[in-house]
Amino acid sequence: MKRAALNITMFLPEQLQHFSEPTLIVLADHIHAQFWLAHQTTLEQKDTFSLPRERKTDNETSFVNTDHDSGSSPEPSDDDRLHHFVKMTAEHLTSLISTNHARAIYLVMSAELAHVLKQKLSPDTQTLIKKELRADLMKEDILEVIKRLQTLR
Repeated sequence: MKRAALNITMFLPEQLQHFSEPTLIVLADHIHAQFWLAHQTTLEQKDTFSLPRERKTDNETSFVNTDHDSGSSPEPSDDDRLHHFVKMTAEHLTSLISTNHARAIYLVMSAELAHVLKQKLSPDTQTLIKKELRADLMKEDILEVIKRLQTLR
């Protein structure tokens, strides 16, 4: 996992200041996740991480089988990667809720990813999910994402 050491804070334009309570906005695809905290006039990036898809070196994946031959273990499957990514995203989200006293969560991710993520969250955390934008918007500007979120009811 790669974590970025970013701390981005900005003022929200007046037309986007609709966050009366601390709200965590989670943007994710199957490899990257961003966690933003919006409250009143400010928006702050709280965390971000990426799960690399790179192959491991032979030294990291070698094993000795019962015939004493050396071989390589297979690359983790896409299901294994997704499981690991969702688990990490759920852990980050849970931690950020408590440290930032968030009262609402907005999810911005594919329907499949949102479904799997919600299964990993506690019932108390699930009740905080107020909006879901089922789209991969990782490459969009965060202010554009917030505009799209505000069109949801």
